[in-house]
Amino acid sequence: MLFERIRRTQKPVFIFLAVMFGLGFVALGVGQGANSIDLGSLFSSSSSSGTSISDLQSRTQDHPKDATAWLQLARAYQGDNQNTQAIAAYQTYLNLKPEDQTALAAAAALLEQRGATNAQKVLRYRALAQAYTQVNGATAASSLKLSAALSHPLLQTLAQPFQTKVSTFETSAITDYAQAMGMRQKITKLTPQDAAAQLALARDAYATQSYGTVATALQAYMTLSPNLTKAQKAQLRQQVAQFRLLAKQSATAGSTTSPGG
Repeated sequence: MLFERIRRTQKPVFIFLAVMFGLGFVALGVGQGANSIDLGSLFSSSSSSGTSISDLQSRTQDHPKDATAWLQLARAYQGDNQNTQAIAAYQTYLNLKPEDQTALAAAAALLEQRGATNAQKVLRYRALAQAYTQVNGATAASSLKLSAALSHPLLQTLAQPFQTKVSTFETSAITDYAQAMGMRQKITKLTPQDAAAQLALARDAYATQSYGTVATALQAYMTLSPNLTKAQKAQLRQQVAQFRLLAKQSATAGSTTSPGG
């Protein structure tokens, strides 16, 4: 399984996600192409009919195959900042209308936003856990008058609730980015000439350590972007080569750790 392989083979990469977001949307100009989607407008959109959330909920319950109602409900939730409910409604809508590029992008953006939030929680709770487990340095426990009497097993016990939260939020974040990656892959198939879509796919693939997909998407982005400078192209070629190497190393590590490998 992807998530188990990530947890076994490498430290979490969430600390680097902000860098990838900056690379994607600033340095390489995602969202500036003619075919790009304005994600800001997607976040601010709501049900154009003005129908209340409760009315739309009733409509979808009475008519579960009504794609328009599900889309309106998703946008209404999104406009009300109920993003988890919006994601669920978008997913139901996309089961009915799987090739709606705008809805795919909106749902992917919400999943990425939730994934980033959970990734921040991973870092926060990991720091809290380390305050107890890193007993050789300055810790939260070392400031207590009874710190000398605290044994390693007790410190581990104190850290356990934070470590559990790390595991929970880490899994949730990876799951969200994996689902977003699947939606981005659909978008690139629907609009194969959209360079911005390729870079968005690369970002989500990086978050799930799908390095082969990162390399392929970056290569496609470079091919579809004639206005890149020589320096940008050189940087991208280097990154593509690095990600292809990482993909090979990851595949090798997976084969050696699998039963009978």
